[in-house]
Amino acid sequence: MVSLNQNKQKSSCTQMKEQQEPTTAPLTVFYSYAHEDERLRMRLEKHLTLLRQQSIIAEWHDRRITPGTDWEHAINEHLTTASIILLLISPDFLASDYCWGVEMRQALALHETGDARVIPILLRPVDWESSPFAHLQCLPHEAKPVTQWRNLDEAFVDIARGIRRMIEEFYPDTGVLQHSSVVVTSHVAASSRQRATSSSEAKTVIRANPFTYGNPISSPTRFFGRQHEITQVFSRLRNAEFESSSLVGERRVGKTSLLNYLAHPDVRRSQGFDPIKYIFVYMDLQMIDTNMIPLRLWQRLLQKMADGCQDSEIKRILEERCSAGVIDTFTLADIFDSIDRKDQYIVFLLDEFEHIIKNQNFDSDFFYGLRSLAIHHHLAVITSSHRHLIDLCYSDAIRSSPFFNIFANINLRLFTKDEALHFIALSLVGTQMNFIETELEDILRIAGHHPYFLQMACSLLFDIASANVETGERKRHLYKAFYEKAIPQLEYYWDNANDQEKTILTILALLERQGREDEHISFSQNQLHAFYTRSNQLLTNLEGRGLLTYKDDTYSLFSTIFGKWIRQEITNTMHDHQSYDDWLISNKSIMQRIPSAAKKDIVEILPKISSKYRELIIAWMSDSRNLITVAQLLKGPLGMH
Repeated sequence: MVSLNQNKQKSSCTQMKEQQEPTTAPLTVFYSYAHEDERLRMRLEKHLTLLRQQSIIAEWHDRRITPGTDWEHAINEHLTTASIILLLISPDFLASDYCWGVEMRQALALHETGDARVIPILLRPVDWESSPFAHLQCLPHEAKPVTQWRNLDEAFVDIARGIRRMIEEFYPDTGVLQHSSVVVTSHVAASSRQRATSSSEAKTVIRANPFTYGNPISSPTRFFGRQHEITQVFSRLRNAEFESSSLVGERRVGKTSLLNYLAHPDVRRSQGFDPIKYIFVYMDLQMIDTNMIPLRLWQRLLQKMADGCQDSEIKRILEERCSAGVIDTFTLADIFDSIDRKDQYIVFLLDEFEHIIKNQNFDSDFFYGLRSLAIHHHLAVITSSHRHLIDLCYSDAIRSSPFFNIFANINLRLFTKDEALHFIALSLVGTQMNFIETELEDILRIAGHHPYFLQMACSLLFDIASANVETGERKRHLYKAFYEKAIPQLEYYWDNANDQEKTILTILALLERQGREDEHISFSQNQLHAFYTRSNQLLTNLEGRGLLTYKDDTYSLFSTIFGKWIRQEITNTMHDHQSYDDWLISNKSIMQRIPSAAKKDIVEILPKISSKYRELIIAWMSDSRNLITVAQLLKGPLGMH
């Protein structure tokens, strides 16, 4: 290769270079790579020589950092100003905390905002298909790793041409970006090196708040975690039977975000599902009311299938049938026969499926028909619901339907502590802000490991820190704002718990009160059994719903704020519609059923309990096995000791 700084160049080459010299600054290219792949990175540089000679690109990587320079600052500066970021993917790249956890996440954030173009380059074989960059088009051709090519030069030529095509496509007028460069980042083995700047020390301009809790996540680059669940769903779609799945999780745990991720064309393509062959149809069933009938639902589904279909014959059939006044089982079978013959596959992503299960217009015939289509045709159904489908049925006839047998239940639980902290760290990449350790502890204390509440707490703290609130005051501001924002969701969880579940939640809330107000305390099953003899199965159910956390054989409420809210809820008598004396008169029959051994304690406690929960407390205390411990537990928070 002829380099620009050689003393001797042929005049014809010089003239050609002058003719091709652009007038705008070259695009900067940033190499993000593991040092174990340095030789391959150097070979790639050689193959990009022509782009460099033509002043189309100017490259940077960490080997250009001069001695005595703050290496992290240098990397961050070049990364954030790059036009093109090359991720050199290998096992060492994925194993590097700095490459994976800092450079890659920041690169994807820049790609999402349009500030840079990210190109993953597969150097060596590695399991990358479920990675956060899997939705991006990789190089070389057909995502074949460089080291698997018989001739490495052919692989690098393919990469160089791919980079040139990208530049021509996105910068057709000048061939270069007008404001930045291409940077290559180094995955220095620096898991122990952390950004030194805390949120209290950040003095640079802070970008937009990266946390969101109002709407589900729609962009794959902003989706975090759930890799096990994603693998389960796609594995069932890959097998010979093209099987269905049911996503189960409490409200706001991330079901819709996961469905959005699964439905994204880039994600499907990265998993080997050609969007032309596999048509994913997402439908939010919250729009279904009690007047909705199966015909209207099928019309809507067929129309959405037609919208996503690129086969003209099938598209015509779908459009004709979706406007029909009658769509029976045979009509649907004919439609899916046509789809099967064309070797097309349909995946229904049905969000909030409980709105179908609970609707009496959808009888057993509907579920038998849908099951038949899924078994005999190229149709898979992925549902989301807050409970297992069979538990939501409005009748025994529906509950006994074999429809539910086609699903594998995939439960969406809370994040682990490590996942929660990793999510926060990755979200902050590129914002030039970090939360200090005590702030992270506060977030986990009030939000637990719940995805929605983590987004909420982090978003609030980010805004508080951006407003330059003093460090010592941030906790107070955070707790106050979080409590106000969290109440509607906490009320929903409470209102959708039965009396036995409310009893367990109340016990944990009262037990937590024995410690510090903001302390997260956990209790063993035996400890809880002393307060409520029927606690065992309830604990498992509540933990599965994400309302409790389980660790080292102990249980606790997922959030200290939840405990505070419960204590205030059951003792709030301000909104009672009648006085306690009037309540006693209208509830004589209940009071007469109280065992004599419990009456004295219950009569002392009830006036300080909200009228909505007096029957709950009576039922709980009436068990003689719980009486003494329950009375002591209740009297403490009520100030009766």
